[in-house]
Amino acid sequence: MVEPQSSKLATRVRFPSSAPGPRGILHLAEPSSSVLPSNSMARLFILELTYHRGLAPVEANLQAHKEYLAKNYSTGRFLASGRKEPRNGGIILATGTRKEMEETIRTDPFTINDAAKYSITEFLPSMTADCLSQYQETP
Repeated sequence: MVEPQSSKLATRVRFPSSAPGPRGILHLAEPSSSVLPSNSMARLFILELTYHRGLAPVEANLQAHKEYLAKNYSTGRFLASGRKEPRNGGIILATGTRKEMEETIRTDPFTINDAAKYSITEFLPSMTADCLSQYQETP
């Protein structure tokens, strides 16, 4: 059973341990209108981080990276994020333009200190959960 929990900044969806698929809590931030494109269809991006030098440089920059995440959540740029399992990188679901994604990842302490490499994948969602319906591609 999925239990939605709302707050001013985020929607929290709890996945019980008995449910198939993801475990834990997924945090989905409510996007700010300032980051939504002016056209009717918002662009979504999967930002994939790969820890290419092991965990030591990641641990050394983790607090600064968390502050970077919080800043981007507060602007509505980031919608969801978390580490990969096994712990060899992370995933960020973001909105904006490709140029904004490139500019944003350049400011990540993991990038600045060469703790992680990013790949950027843009996609146009043809189906979404209700909480992401504003990002759904319209025919």
